[in-house]
Amino acid sequence: MKENVMVDSQTVYLPAPKLAYRDIGGQIVIVHPGENKMITLNPTGSAVWRLSDGRTMAELTRIIADEFDVSLETAQSDVRTFIRQMVEKELMVPSERKTDE
Repeated sequence: MKENVMVDSQTVYLPAPKLAYRDIGGQIVIVHPGENKMITLNPTGSAVWRLSDGRTMAELTRIIADEFDVSLETAQSDVRTFIRQMVEKELMVPSERKTDE
């Protein structure tokens, strides 16, 4: 597990390659490959996971703010925390694509 990961709002984060996950009833369930356990994401985490298909963290933040009717600041904090935790657990990885918004 990685610690003290810095995440950047203009970086694209994607599910880690070779990771097994399913959408079950609107919630994402991930099988953690190294720990042989399942992780079930809450509705916000599931939405971020589904949207992590090439969008930057800034783009994800705007969508989550609209979808969950929260302030941009709240969405930014939640998305940043979620992505940082996923990267620390090696469930998400930064992509090569980076934008200059």
